[in-house]
Amino acid sequence: MGPLYQNHTPAKMQDMMTIAEIKKNILTSPVVTPVVLRPHASHRGAGQLSHHQHSQVLNMNSPNVVLPDNSHTGEKEKFRELTMDELRNFRLKKASVLVPLLLTGGELYVLLTKRSMKVRSHKGQVALPGGAFDVTCDRTDVDTALRETEEEVGLMAEKVEVIGQLTPLISAAGYLVTPIIAIIQEFKPLLNRDEVEDVFYLPLRRFLSNDRHHHSQSTSYKIPLHYFTDTVDGKEFNTWGLTALICIAMAMIVYQKQTDFVVDDDIKVTLENPTAVHDAMLSYMNEEESKVVSSKL
Repeated sequence: MGPLYQNHTPAKMQDMMTIAEIKKNILTSPVVTPVVLRPHASHRGAGQLSHHQHSQVLNMNSPNVVLPDNSHTGEKEKFRELTMDELRNFRLKKASVLVPLLLTGGELYVLLTKRSMKVRSHKGQVALPGGAFDVTCDRTDVDTALRETEEEVGLMAEKVEVIGQLTPLISAAGYLVTPIIAIIQEFKPLLNRDEVEDVFYLPLRRFLSNDRHHHSQSTSYKIPLHYFTDTVDGKEFNTWGLTALICIAMAMIVYQKQTDFVVDDDIKVTLENPTAVHDAMLSYMNEEESKVVSSKL
């Protein structure tokens, strides 16, 4: 197992959870869609959405793309549905990240990476393992997340239990990013140094805490940028941007708790819709960049 977060307080008894409790909280969240994997399948085409929620997520394989109702007010509240043609007009590229959760010693950790300085974008930034959809070998978002994670840190699919996917989000680079939620087993990281400089773990509940945290406002997309500073194995890591927002949402979902800080000054982020900020950004980009979608607002 990689280095663990060194400066956290031990989990309180009431914060300790079993795998069953973790899965229950994740799978009952309205912004999570269960993923069913075929038994003994490899990650190539292995991930399938559960039928009853298939139409409730942004998925390029679906005939219709439906967003959850937004809890905030104003024009963004009118945003409801995108068809496939409209989503193509959105000009978003597909990508997936794995949200690898490891339960050990009564504490639930999330695995994070620090990108190398050799990659084309986000050099040296903290990220979840993942990358762009590859039409030559990926059939699903799960394929992408598992393939990229194996390539980046050497985590094999047999040590990963995929349980669901979070509502897709939009990155500043113009990607529609689908977070794939998984419980992982301990493994020895094998880093692809061309892509990853380091790998480390943080307690997921850390992203509910205001300790060594601050935020600013993005001028590009009118959303908050949260920054978390942590020391692991003597190294300082700064988790921010899309990665931080995904971790915040996951911590709220798993622990069923609000954050110690305000996620957004204008948008109400609740346990029922912890990705409200991203819904707002999607709506905002929609209004600005797609005449087809704007006509439906």
